[in-house]
Amino acid sequence: MNIAICEDNASDANLLVNYIRKYCEHSCCQYKIMQYKIGEELLDAHSPGMFDLIFMDVYMEGLNGIEVVEQIRKTDALCDVVFVTASKSHSLESYRLQAVYYMVKPICENDVKIALRMCRRNLVQNSRYIEVMVNRESVKLLLRNIVYIETFDRALLIHTKSHTYKTYLKLDHLEKKAGGLPFIRCHRGFLINMNHIQKIEQFDFIMTGGQKVPIRKNGRADIKQAFADFVLGKM
Repeated sequence: MNIAICEDNASDANLLVNYIRKYCEHSCCQYKIMQYKIGEELLDAHSPGMFDLIFMDVYMEGLNGIEVVEQIRKTDALCDVVFVTASKSHSLESYRLQAVYYMVKPICENDVKIALRMCRRNLVQNSRYIEVMVNRESVKLLLRNIVYIETFDRALLIHTKSHTYKTYLKLDHLEKKAGGLPFIRCHRGFLINMNHIQKIEQFDFIMTGGQKVPIRKNGRADIKQAFADFVLGKM
């Protein structure tokens, strides 16, 4: 794992380094740690795919941690981010920026372990794919890029962040292939990736591309609760 620490407090930075080293060496996990004292230094060094995980302090001189991650997210959607802060007031912003974890100081070893485990899990998850036939050709689609799948006539439309693919499969079959969370069957004709939900309305999910996906009437409260639990699990 390539790990960045952006923290202006030397004591907190040293704690993070020590806990990361302890975890990675105990887990036989290869790692590299890069440290930055201010957000501008991190932004100057960053390029898409450079880091697997960033421990990001929120309160710093110059750009704060939220502003730094907003800049990073414009070009890098896959890097995991863990916000490290003395306040719980930024938890909703951390979800908007797709942070995997939210650590409240004082830093404890168990929180660092949880964050690193989540990152390792995501590295595996981000490589998972499904293989479908499109126009008589086999196409591999990364699960992380699928926003939602819908039934259309006798076919399925698989909506990714950049394309829509039409295939002739049963939604039940693709639901099993997706393998559960972060996918959820919110309607008889829709399977959605909860990582791509922008907001929730009374009867619909609004996806990151602005698409509106209905929530079935029967079990609507349970589906909304499942999404709430998913969001809380990432904080």
